[in-house]
Amino acid sequence: LGEGQAERQFLAPPGSGFSPGTALELNGSGTTAGLNASFLYTPWRTENGKPRLSVAGIWRSQAVLPLNGEFRANGALGANASTSIRLPEVWTGGVAFWPIRNQEREWKLEVDVDYVRWQSIRSTDVHLSNTATLPSPQQWKNAMTVNVGTEYKWLGLTDNQAWDVAFRTGYSRSQTPVSDLNFDPAFADNDVNVVSAGVGFLCHDGGRFFGLISCAAAEKGFFSKRSMGMDLSYQAFLFDTRTVTGSPNPTVNGTYRTTNYAGGLTLRVQF
Repeated sequence: LGEGQAERQFLAPPGSGFSPGTALELNGSGTTAGLNASFLYTPWRTENGKPRLSVAGIWRSQAVLPLNGEFRANGALGANASTSIRLPEVWTGGVAFWPIRNQEREWKLEVDVDYVRWQSIRSTDVHLSNTATLPSPQQWKNAMTVNVGTEYKWLGLTDNQAWDVAFRTGYSRSQTPVSDLNFDPAFADNDVNVVSAGVGFLCHDGGRFFGLISCAAAEKGFFSKRSMGMDLSYQAFLFDTRTVTGSPNPTVNGTYRTTNYAGGLTLRVQF
């Protein structure tokens, strides 16, 4: 069960029936429900019971989110509006293998595949209370994402064995579901290669975070602090060059080259 809200603001395009430059706004909210099912199978474990090989899968059903709200032009209410958004069916599968897993080191290799049935999104036409319809053809395509990653972790470093350090790297190849029909230059989406790298630090019994804060509580209880950690990550999104030729808005047609970079810092506390 989920609830969603959506709002879109844009300028009237040529041929829309509004004066060029008119500020248009659509907003709405709604509730829908969906189903999730998953499994995890671990056929191989270490002597201590930790997984050495795991296979998992997740299925998420399609769900239709009805949205009801308002259509405004230059801030003035024009009509009540309604539409629907299809949340697509998603199939995910993954395999994780640890070539090394003992009390000193852990090396993990993982492959995940996502298949999303975006073709269920055919249009997001908006119906107004004055009987008018704002057409919004989509014609999205099914898309697959393949993720490959590895993590090498040293356990119990330092004299008091209070710190774990992990190095991570990965690669993914993701197909775009967006067709030329509804391509948006604001985010020039296309098939993309993503390269990732990161490092993580985990502090537990006997350690002090940044030399200031005890990483674990002295007294053990249900809500007692067990560890503290910090993770740093970096990603490069290398999009394929895309040439758009079939947009209903001729000003969108053209060739797009996009590269994005992202970094992250996560601080975590485990109880």
